[in-house]
Amino acid sequence: IKMGFISGRMYMNDIMYTGILLPPEVKLGFEKLFPDYFELDNVFCHHVTLNYLPNSVAIEKTEFGKEVLVEFTKVYKNDKVAVAVCTFDGERQYNVEHPHMTISTAENVLAVESKNLLKKIREVGFRNLPYDEIPECHMWYHEAYPTYSGTIVVFNHNNEVVRS
Repeated sequence: IKMGFISGRMYMNDIMYTGILLPPEVKLGFEKLFPDYFELDNVFCHHVTLNYLPNSVAIEKTEFGKEVLVEFTKVYKNDKVAVAVCTFDGERQYNVEHPHMTISTAENVLAVESKNLLKKIREVGFRNLPYDEIPECHMWYHEAYPTYSGTIVVFNHNNEVVRS
């Protein structure tokens, strides 16, 4: 699928999501801290989704090219996914329900499983999860949050940046 333009506008059917594109240093940093999180089959570790399948109004409101600071506060890993929870400038503006970066997923597991894990933890509480569903968890003290600068962009169906 190719990105098309009409009068400077993108074809909406070619837009998969808007997000914060993170630098390669993020993957290197997390790989150094949590090498076993990269043992799952599919490694991502490159963006934070802002809006999945956005409508034209959401696209018009998006501040493409804006630099955003992303702070990672904790990470979770189970047999399906490894995910980093984050906060960022403008989080409320984009109404991101479970801000995160998918680090990796197991074979045949979609990245959306990261969001599903965080949603379940938020709904029932970490301590109330069934014992066999409790993920490995690491948290940082506020002063030590890994923080990176990313850029707001649009991704297509192939996870390629098509507008920044």
